This record gives sequence, C-alpha cells and structure tokens, in this order.
Amino acid sequence: VNVAAVAGACYSGCMLGDKLSPLSDSTSLCSVATGNELFDHIGHNLKTALPAAGIALLAYIFMGFNVQTTGGTLPADTQAMLASLEEMFNFNIILLLPLVVVVWGVVTKKSSSLTMILSAIVAILLGAWIQGFHLSDGIDAMYSGFTPNIVVNANAAFNVETISGQALTIVKRGGLTSMLKPYIICYIAFYLASQMDQ
Repeated sequence: VNVAAVAGACYSGCMLGDKLSPLSDSTSLCSVATGNELFDHIGHNLKTALPAAGIALLAYIFMGFNVQTTGGTLPADTQAMLASLEEMFNFNIILLLPLVVVVWGVVTKKSSSLTMILSAIVAILLGAWIQGFHLSDGIDAMYSGFTPNIVVNANAAFNVETISGQALTIVKRGGLTSMLKPYIICYIAFYLASQMDQ
C-alpha cells in the first residue's frame, strides 16, 4: 500500500470534517469572526469543500482499482499495535454511541458545548459499562488524558509492559489539560485584540 496515498486520504477526510463540522474550532471561529451564523458559514464552505472531496474520492476510487498491492499481511509493528489495542479494549458496535450523539447534535443544531459534553458523558458511561473502567478513571481521563493505568485498574491481569509503542502513542493522550496551553494563548490574543479596539 502506498503510504503517501493513505496519508493523503486521511488528510483529505480531516479537511472535509474540519470545514463542515459545527464542532470544529476553525469553523466556529470563522463564523464568529465574520459575524455569520454557524450553519450559514458551513453552507458556504460546502461550495468549496464538497467539490474537493468529490475529486479526492474519485481519485482514490480510481487508485484503488488500479494500484497493485504486494502481499496480504500487515507489517509486524501494525500487528503488534492491533494486538495491544485488542488486549486493552473490548470493541463493540455500541461504542459508536458518542458519535451518534454528535451527529444528533449537529442535525438538530444543538449547542456545540452541549453536544460535546453529552458525548463525553456517554463515552465515560460506556467506558464503565463496556470496558469495565471506573467512573472516576473516566472523569480523570477527561481532565488529564487516558493512560494505560486505567486499564490496569479495571483488569489487574493486564501487563502495561506488553503494550506496543504505536498503541501507546494512540491511547496515551488527550484530556482538557492538553488543551490548556492553546486556550491560554487564544485568551491572551483575544484580550490584546480587545485592547487594540479601545
């Protein structure tokens, strides 16, 4: 598989989601900065985002039917990562429920704050119900990010040392504190901009 093509496909999808999601920071900031309604701004973004997404989709469909791949197995590090993730988590279709909450919030045009909070609460409850995590660990993860110790608290037999480096890179992150530095920079920037208006 051509890694550059896969990266391009991922980036194309990210850009489409960033331009059309009412929960996206750049979309929300642009609508506020221009004084437009959020969904009007998204409607205007559709004019450029959808044609670009259509062209990218056609290009990837064409490449998918015409590019020859060699071998049918995944690289060893990818297999180790997937094995680590399967050992850490119980995958289930019900875990898509936070995404359903987000889609519901977008379709019904609910406040992005309300939608994100409800989605986070549903995710914490699912973590407790499906994964066996403690509710307090879910709240801690929301604040300071997920750590493999949360899995150990739920399953004492789990060995943190067996987690692949790639799996750790994926799961050991997040939380409100990870956004603190950009938030402070934005706050200072808006404060200084307001002082320039006076």
